[in-house]
Amino acid sequence: TDTDGDGVVDAYDDYPNDSTKATKLKFPASGGVNTIGFEGLFPAAGDADLNDTVVVYYIEEDLNAAGQIVEIRGNYQYMAH
Repeated sequence: TDTDGDGVVDAYDDYPNDSTKATKLKFPASGGVNTIGFEGLFPAAGDADLNDTVVVYYIEEDLNAAGQIVEIRGNYQYMAH
């Protein structure tokens, strides 16, 4: 069955009722989030602990049946300063 008529059967369609989207990709693919840290004095010598700013995030992309990106979402959370 292909409820939305996009050419992707419902069993493999992350959006079976939306013909503009077929697949959702998340980075990282499984589990939690990515973490990025910055050093405030870079590139000068400093404590180099990369904890002056810390952000955790994940990104999601929605693709249509042809594999083209139709929407990108990101979730970012400021963790440390």
